[in-house]
Amino acid sequence: MTTFEWPICPFPKMQYPMADFEHENRAEEDRCLDQARKTIKLRRDTNREVAAIIIEPISSYNNTMATPYFYR
Repeated sequence: MTTFEWPICPFPKMQYPMADFEHENRAEEDRCLDQARKTIKLRRDTNREVAAIIIEPISSYNNTMATPYFYR
Protein backbone atom coordinates (compact mmCIF):
# COMPACT_ATOMS: atom_id res chain seq x y z
CA MET A 1 0.00 0.00 0.00
CA THR A 2 1.40 3.40 -0.98
CA THR A 3 0.62 6.46 1.09
CA PHE A 4 1.89 10.00 0.97
CA GLU A 5 4.08 11.44 3.67
CA TRP A 6 2.20 14.58 4.69
CA PRO A 7 4.35 16.83 6.84
CA ILE A 8 2.33 18.68 9.45
CA CYS A 9 3.45 21.94 11.01
CA PRO A 10 2.01 23.35 14.22
CA PHE A 11 -0.82 25.88 14.17
CA PRO A 12 -0.41 28.79 16.61
CA LYS A 13 -1.95 28.31 20.03
CA MET A 14 -3.29 31.82 20.51
CA GLN A 15 -4.15 33.47 23.80
CA TYR A 16 -7.36 35.45 24.06
CA PRO A 17 -8.32 38.23 24.03
CA MET A 18 -5.78 38.74 21.27
CA ALA A 19 -5.30 42.44 21.99
CA ASP A 20 -4.11 41.66 25.52
CA PHE A 21 -1.59 39.04 24.34
CA GLU A 22 -0.26 40.70 21.19
CA HIS A 23 3.44 40.05 21.92
CA GLU A 24 2.95 36.50 23.13
CA ASN A 25 0.78 35.64 20.12
CA ARG A 26 3.29 37.14 17.69
CA ALA A 27 6.04 35.01 19.22
CA GLU A 28 3.83 31.90 18.92
CA GLU A 29 3.02 32.68 15.28
CA ASP A 30 6.72 33.23 14.54
CA ARG A 31 7.51 29.88 16.15
CA CYS A 32 5.01 28.12 13.89
CA LEU A 33 6.17 29.99 10.77
CA ASP A 34 9.79 29.09 11.54
CA GLN A 35 8.80 25.44 11.80
CA ALA A 36 7.03 25.65 8.43
CA ARG A 37 10.15 27.22 6.86
CA LYS A 38 12.33 24.46 8.35
CA THR A 39 9.98 21.78 7.03
CA ILE A 40 10.02 23.27 3.52
CA LYS A 41 13.83 23.56 3.57
CA LEU A 42 14.25 19.99 4.82
CA ARG A 43 12.03 18.67 2.05
CA ARG A 44 13.84 20.71 -0.62
CA ASP A 45 17.21 19.51 0.69
CA THR A 46 16.04 15.91 0.22
CA ASN A 47 14.54 16.50 -3.27
CA ARG A 48 10.95 16.34 -2.04
CA GLU A 49 9.54 19.71 -3.11
CA VAL A 50 6.47 21.16 -1.43
CA ALA A 51 3.63 21.50 -3.93
CA ALA A 52 1.14 23.28 -1.69
CA ILE A 53 0.46 24.46 1.82
CA ILE A 54 -3.03 24.10 3.26
CA ILE A 55 -4.00 26.29 6.20
CA GLU A 56 -7.49 26.42 7.67
CA PRO A 57 -8.43 30.08 8.30
CA ILE A 58 -10.37 28.98 11.36
CA SER A 59 -9.56 25.56 12.71
CA SER A 60 -12.64 23.39 12.67
CA TYR A 61 -11.01 21.12 15.23
CA ASN A 62 -10.94 23.58 18.12
CA ASN A 63 -12.37 26.79 16.62
CA THR A 64 -9.14 28.81 16.79
CA MET A 65 -7.65 31.31 14.41
CA ALA A 66 -4.44 33.29 13.92
CA THR A 67 -3.83 36.92 13.03
CA PRO A 68 -3.57 38.30 9.48
CA TYR A 69 0.23 38.44 10.02
CA PHE A 70 0.36 34.65 10.21
CA TYR A 71 -1.70 34.08 7.08
CA ARG A 72 0.36 36.49 4.96
